[in-house]
Amino acid sequence: MTSFEDLTVQLEKQLIEDRNRLHYEKNVLINELWEHEKKYLLQLPKVEYPVFKEEMGKVNKYNEITLDQVLVHVPRASNYSLLHVQLTWNSVKVISPDGEILLDDYRPYMKKRKALPWISIFKTWINKPRSVAYSGYKDYLPGRV
Repeated sequence: MTSFEDLTVQLEKQLIEDRNRLHYEKNVLINELWEHEKKYLLQLPKVEYPVFKEEMGKVNKYNEITLDQVLVHVPRASNYSLLHVQLTWNSVKVISPDGEILLDDYRPYMKKRKALPWISIFKTWINKPRSVAYSGYKDYLPGRV
């Protein structure tokens, strides 16, 4: 398995192959039962139904909140002590009490690459140039810098 999409394709193949066996109780092919049942199924709505969970996130002194037992950096979060966190199955949206979206990104377990907030990092480094050597972001800079 390389991704969730790959897993979906593999499972779909297995399920299609599995339909070609007899039902344990009715002694009819599962595929025939499926074709008969399809006639009575209702179509999914065209408008998406947003399923999400809302939480409150407490900001630490490093502009981070704990999300899925992982510290997640939220740019400009130091201005607020509590933030609204809106979670879907694959994404997180962090919203300030003023309604400003501070972060809209994948959840930590998705293992997707994240864009670093370089503008706010450089602003901090300009005000405190000696902090660059101790910053966790200096490793992401090109070698010649």
